[in-house]
Amino acid sequence: MNPTLKFVLAVLIALEISFTSSWTVNVILAVIGLVIILAARPGWKRLLSLIFWPLIPAVALAVAILMQSRSTGNTQFAIVLFTRIYAYVFIGSAATLTTPIYELVMSLEQNAHVPTKFAYGFFRGL
Repeated sequence: MNPTLKFVLAVLIALEISFTSSWTVNVILAVIGLVIILAARPGWKRLLSLIFWPLIPAVALAVAILMQSRSTGNTQFAIVLFTRIYAYVFIGSAATLTTPIYELVMSLEQNAHVPTKFAYGFFRGL
């Protein structure tokens, strides 16, 4: 898949997640992202860090919302935000882990008309 289209698709999915308050959609997107990540065969350390590190803000956000009020609406909202964090992480990681940086920058230069100075400046920064 074209790296530019892959990242545009990831951004559009992230935008869609931002305006959706359905935890089932978030879980489905997170599972799809996780399957794509597993297909890329990352190391165990990277995979565990993708699962563990987002757990800290997800739990903190859910607990903060649940502490505000114990109503059913807040429980639903806490679940939505918890799953939303994992959907963001897994969709973004799926796009990042399956695209070499050189191909992405060259694709952005050719397809998205990013200036050449920016592309080579980015390579110089690596």
